[in-house]
Amino acid sequence: MPDNLFQGLFDTALTNTIAPGAFLLCVGVSLILGLLLCAMTLWRSHFSRSLAVTLAILPAVVCVVILMVNGNVGTGVAVAGAFNLVRFRSAPGSAREIGALFVAMGTGLITGMGYLGYGALFTLILGGAMMLYNALSLRPWAQNTPERTLHITIPEDLDYAGVFDPVLHQYARRYSLTQVKTTNMGSLFKLTYDLTLKDPSQEKRFIDQLRLRNGNPGDLPGPPGYQRRRPVKEEVFMKHPILRLTPPLLSALLLLSSCGAQNTQATPSAAVETAAQTAEPTAAAIDTQALFSDRDLAGTYDESAAIPIQLNGDSASCASDAVTIEGSRVILSSEGVYLLSGTLTDGQIVVNAGESDKVQLVLNGVDVTSATSAPIYALSADKVFLTLADGTENYLANGGEYVAIDENNIDAVLFSKTDLTLNGTGSLTIQSPAGHGVVSRDELVITGGSYTITAANHGLSGKDSIAIADGSFTITSGKDGLHAENSDDPSLGFLYLAEGSFSVTAQGDAISAAGALQIDGGTFDLHTGAGSASVDLSSSEDAFGPMDGGQQKSGVAQSETTAAETEADTVSQKGIKAEGSFTIAGGTFTLDTVDDGLHAGGEALITGGTFSLRSGDDAIHSDAALTIQNGSFTIPYCYEGIAGLSITVDGGTFDITSSDDGLNAAGGADSSGFRGPGGQSQDTFSSGTDSFILINGGEFTIVSTGDCVDSNGDLGDLTVNGGTLDLTCNGSGNTALDCDGTYTNNGGTVTTNDGSEQNPGQMGGGMGGRGGLRGNPGTQPSGAPSENGDRPQPPQDSAQEAPSEA
Repeated sequence: MPDNLFQGLFDTALTNTIAPGAFLLCVGVSLILGLLLCAMTLWRSHFSRSLAVTLAILPAVVCVVILMVNGNVGTGVAVAGAFNLVRFRSAPGSAREIGALFVAMGTGLITGMGYLGYGALFTLILGGAMMLYNALSLRPWAQNTPERTLHITIPEDLDYAGVFDPVLHQYARRYSLTQVKTTNMGSLFKLTYDLTLKDPSQEKRFIDQLRLRNGNPGDLPGPPGYQRRRPVKEEVFMKHPILRLTPPLLSALLLLSSCGAQNTQATPSAAVETAAQTAEPTAAAIDTQALFSDRDLAGTYDESAAIPIQLNGDSASCASDAVTIEGSRVILSSEGVYLLSGTLTDGQIVVNAGESDKVQLVLNGVDVTSATSAPIYALSADKVFLTLADGTENYLANGGEYVAIDENNIDAVLFSKTDLTLNGTGSLTIQSPAGHGVVSRDELVITGGSYTITAANHGLSGKDSIAIADGSFTITSGKDGLHAENSDDPSLGFLYLAEGSFSVTAQGDAISAAGALQIDGGTFDLHTGAGSASVDLSSSEDAFGPMDGGQQKSGVAQSETTAAETEADTVSQKGIKAEGSFTIAGGTFTLDTVDDGLHAGGEALITGGTFSLRSGDDAIHSDAALTIQNGSFTIPYCYEGIAGLSITVDGGTFDITSSDDGLNAAGGADSSGFRGPGGQSQDTFSSGTDSFILINGGEFTIVSTGDCVDSNGDLGDLTVNGGTLDLTCNGSGNTALDCDGTYTNNGGTVTTNDGSEQNPGQMGGGMGGRGGLRGNPGTQPSGAPSENGDRPQPPQDSAQEAPSEA
């Protein structure tokens, strides 16, 4: 019987039992350590007896609870929730009361798990310890401790500085004002003092003196004619913030115990079943929390503390020693705020400060031109802020060439070797006929202002990153409109746009990131090259007949292209491009592009937005998984509407008119080695095991010359779980629905003009993106052209073309 007393009623052969001796040892050591912890924690600090007792017994309580949980995940989670009730559902109490709650809950846990003997033993040990601690008359908790926390609430128009010092000095050995905050909707101040009373028995007299001083408003400082409108309120009490932390910390320990001590034994007949899980989209890869500092976002300056600099045509004037003027060259060598105004006809502003200095340039109606270099050159500083003063128009220009003045390759009108922030509410016009508009060799941050940039190369360029919180941008560029790239560190070169208005006409990409890209909002009007109309999509059928997939779209042999044509074909003229992950959460997008409208080298995630896309290639393209959760998409002109290694659509509205496929999942990376309609290079896919199309919802209206919906690859499944699809395929030999794998409709409404929803892929369509026949090797789908049919096959060596740079 004694042996059974210390066994659980619900124990099984797989349960790890606890020996009574081990139990007593653990609890005893916990009590000793609790006493030691109590002594160290409360040494030379004010506390109550109840807090001391609680600190002494808590280690033993937690020890027993952890012993009882002993690897049981379900028990751990349940007990964690129960102990949180002490914090979130119990009335506030003293430390002793909360400690007693823990002891009672620990006892209930033990008996509830069937360990009746341990429950009794635990109650006797912890109850005895509590009685012993309460009976002890040890210093200092047996004394009336003199430490107090004092709260005083006063009217907000009372000057509280020193007002209570005479009373505090009389009755307190030490005191300090630790906190001042507003309360009651800002109409009152709440002052908090920590103090030690000289004589605790004089506490009531001390409070009476505070009230007495409150009753003599003439003695209290305030504005002339001030009359007291409400009395001062005094509160004196002890507080112990540690009690707020105890239940959550104990809950965390319980969960760790249950997860970390799992019983690894299992019965021989136990079977483990693993269910396939649908992976959540993980395209977002930019931590946006630390991109903008308070100073970045403020865009303000203290004019009274600023150093004024007047620009006078071919010279400048300034009275500060921090500014050196060498003809028309102005050098700023120290941290500070510099207020610039005036004109330099051929000059330069140089920031050459210390590596820890933060320098702010305020452009207050500035017109600076440099014939052979950058009008503003940030050579050295920790960070440079360029602030556009409210209501001002500012102008920066280069004369048409960049001549080296040091070892740095200065090639922009606004060139920075360090972190650069543009902010403010004014406007800035940049003319760069020979180079870039704005370049930062570190981080480029923009939080406000209106910018008009004309540049021969990139409009805005950041090496480590570009982060824009807001602003208005009109950019005309010979290369990319916005360009972020760090060739040394692939984790950098990212681009984040939170909001703003962007009107970009670029001969390269409108927006390009070598790393990740994330857009949370804004308005985008983007044009690249001569636009989508410059690409003749209709020529794709003229050369080889109606072919699906775009691997060969022109009869012109690659060897016949001229060097000039080859170079032109390798220029990337996409709308919004990221070589890494690609995320759009919202915004309004109007794109007219020669190449892809939206292009991701990695995974792509679109969760919302309104899109009007005209593209000479794919309207939306991802080299990896593409997920669209919502949005409105109008695509009236494109080669393929939406293309990716895999495509998952959860919702949204889609109106697509495509020269080839409306939706195409085909695998492989982007390649521009194949000349498409009008000589334009087209994306190509290779077969992939991860290729599929999954439609969970959305409304689709697709009119295509190729397949409306085409899923290729070794898997190549097409699954429709919901949504409405209205599909019209106008291409000879293509079908509205086409897949290499299995077609499943679990509840969507699918309407086609060719009946292919009854037999997808069996209406004579080819393999999208692969230029072959549908079906398994060695088989011939019914209704498909025969091996020797009229449709010509693509040259066998076309797939070996080396892809050119995107």
